[in-house]
Amino acid sequence: WASLGLPPKQENELRVSLFTYESDALKSLVESWCQSATPVTLLLPLGRSLQDVLRGASLEGAITTARAGDLL
Repeated sequence: WASLGLPPKQENELRVSLFTYESDALKSLVESWCQSATPVTLLLPLGRSLQDVLRGASLEGAITTARAGDLL
């Protein structure tokens, strides 16, 4: 995680490295993380599931501009 330039993990932070394909379940999962009081750091490979993650996080505006290495 440090080699990717991420800050040290917060005490109550959830860190997830996720490989998945696009799905409504993924969008719902991200929506629930956004509503939680627990901070979540998600590492996601650039690919087809990115759109669902951005939609779930209400970041649709970043869909066309997101690039590998972005922190959103």
